[in-house]
Amino acid sequence: MRKRSNYRWLAATGITCVLVTACASPARPAGPEKEPRKTISCYFGTSQPWFTKQQAEDGSFADDDGKPDIATTCLVALSLLGDGSTMRAGPDKVIIKKAVGWLRKIQRADGTFATGVGSASTEPNSTRQHALATYTLVEAAGLSEYRLLWNYTTPAVNALLARRDQDGGWRSDPSQPHGDAQTTALAALACMSARFFDHAAPEQPSNRDLMRWFDEHPAATGVHAAAELSCRHVAGQASGQLASGQLATAQPAIAQPTTARLAIERLADLVLAEATIGDPIKCLWASNALYVAGGKHWQTWQAKLKPLTSITEMDADSDHFGSVEPAGGQGRTSTTALRFLTMQSYYRYSRLIR
Repeated sequence: MRKRSNYRWLAATGITCVLVTACASPARPAGPEKEPRKTISCYFGTSQPWFTKQQAEDGSFADDDGKPDIATTCLVALSLLGDGSTMRAGPDKVIIKKAVGWLRKIQRADGTFATGVGSASTEPNSTRQHALATYTLVEAAGLSEYRLLWNYTTPAVNALLARRDQDGGWRSDPSQPHGDAQTTALAALACMSARFFDHAAPEQPSNRDLMRWFDEHPAATGVHAAAELSCRHVAGQASGQLASGQLATAQPAIAQPTTARLAIERLADLVLAEATIGDPIKCLWASNALYVAGGKHWQTWQAKLKPLTSITEMDADSDHFGSVEPAGGQGRTSTTALRFLTMQSYYRYSRLIR
């Protein structure tokens, strides 16, 4: 495994102070590098109070229905990994380790995940959910340098690849007529993350091949464009600081603009036109994509994100201390995790989207 340096910045003040400072100093996206960028760890010195209180003894997190939830558990783990903690170090290492331990316990022999027991499980076999769980395990293993965990990520990646459609995409539900952007993006990110950490599963497609579905399906919505732009950046096909050079794509919607910069701007225009902070999931995709795009798109989006810089409940006497009001149909815990992930791309480049 290639070496990575870990630099930890301990903030002397809370989340709000850090984010308000970031408002006055807009971040600029990093340029492309041939070598992997160094891993930057940035956490706030104390464990997140809401997540500490909400985690069950078995390591899982439940949303508003009170039942252990795979997606919520993954989002919490990813937000804490993005904030700089790992399974080995950082104020939230215990939370992450317990959450990952729970994912390992519910992983089935075929590499998929279910909260039920054996064949009696009633857990929907969602590919998008499986991609999210796989991505979480891969990031936890790689960022924590935890070799034992690769024994679980490999079957998860293989199961994900087995669900890939012939056109290169993934559909969240088998009943869907074709793949969708969010599921395809999550699956591609999980595979590309495994390769980044030098642990690609056997017969895993290249980053370029993983972008084939986006090549053949022009973005028609802001969420699609955001997912595409984020994935192309990770695949090395796009960068907010590229001034020229073509994206490796055959999709007609961006084939006419011959430079990568123009192609990025076209996608960023579509993202910005539909982006909203009211939906935590769409807001996260938009933030990652517009950060990559940079320039006027990122500056415009930063202004819209400012209301989110002080949304965490900071009253220690409140029952909801450290959490965020539910939004977009999400529960309180998943909304809090999604907002934290969004803010990570806002005040610094999240190490989960390299």
